[in-house]
Amino acid sequence: MEWFKKAWRGEELCWKVFWIYGVLFAAAMNYAAVRLEHTFMMNPPLKFSFVLFNFFYLIWIVVATYRCGKNVGIKFFGFCARLLAVLFPLVFFATVFAGGVQKGQMMIEAAKCKRVAIDAKYGDANPEVLKRCKQAAEKARKRR
Repeated sequence: MEWFKKAWRGEELCWKVFWIYGVLFAAAMNYAAVRLEHTFMMNPPLKFSFVLFNFFYLIWIVVATYRCGKNVGIKFFGFCARLLAVLFPLVFFATVFAGGVQKGQMMIEAAKCKRVAIDAKYGDANPEVLKRCKQAAEKARKRR
């Protein structure tokens, strides 16, 4: 755990924090998330724990990278590491927000399609909307 504390205090070498603790560890976490996707769907507390761990890891790696940015041989690399440490959370949260908006739009579209399916049952459906919903459902089936 000493490496963890050294990185947090800004005493570790910048390349080590950036490449090993940042890039390689994040890649391993992403790989684990993809491999465990089905397990997460079946076990919401496990998924919540994984998301919570990633949240705290994100805070730790950003702070550690920024603080260790001074521990470089060439100052330009330290500047780049610090810049990426500031930009990464902004891009990450923008992506999460955009994904949330997209997911919300998909849910609204699904609700509309459900309504159209009910209307179609009674002969009141708009044919264009019904066709669009059937195409969306077919596309979703192909993705699975």
